[in-house]
Amino acid sequence: MKHLSPPVREKTIESANAQLAEGRLAGPAIRIAIARANVSARLERLRQPEKSP
Repeated sequence: MKHLSPPVREKTIESANAQLAEGRLAGPAIRIAIARANVSARLERLRQPEKSP
């Protein structure tokens, strides 16, 4: 997870912990959490208005 930005890493950890609490195995929980956090980060960037030069 070193390649993730701090906000994405934080969302990944939260998501993985929630999945682990529900009984999911660690490997799949981490992979799913990384994918979900990346999608969430992309959507956040799309929602932000573009800056004018």
